[in-house]
Amino acid sequence: MSEHLPECPSALIVCEGEYCSCDYAHFCCCDALRACEERVRGEEQQRIEAVLRSVGQHDAAWELAIRESTLREAVQRVDALRWAFIHSSGELITRAEAVAAIKGDQP
Repeated sequence: MSEHLPECPSALIVCEGEYCSCDYAHFCCCDALRACEERVRGEEQQRIEAVLRSVGQHDAAWELAIRESTLREAVQRVDALRWAFIHSSGELITRAEAVAAIKGDQP
């Protein structure tokens, strides 16, 4: 048998022998308290996992929103230019080609 928890009334009783004349009932609530603690910890763990899932979904949605906003801004800036670009290979590319590349429509 494990030790009594501090909240257990049996922990305070000091009796001699099997039969006792105490007016106090020898009631041990340790098993009930341990079961309650286990249930509360399990529920707490479930809440923590739910929050972490929610945060993960929020983070993914936030990153997607930032990516879309950045791409939109890049497309608007490129589209606002009045000239073509010189690619690293030295060839000219049009605004439409640059916008398509930003959007991922071209390799």
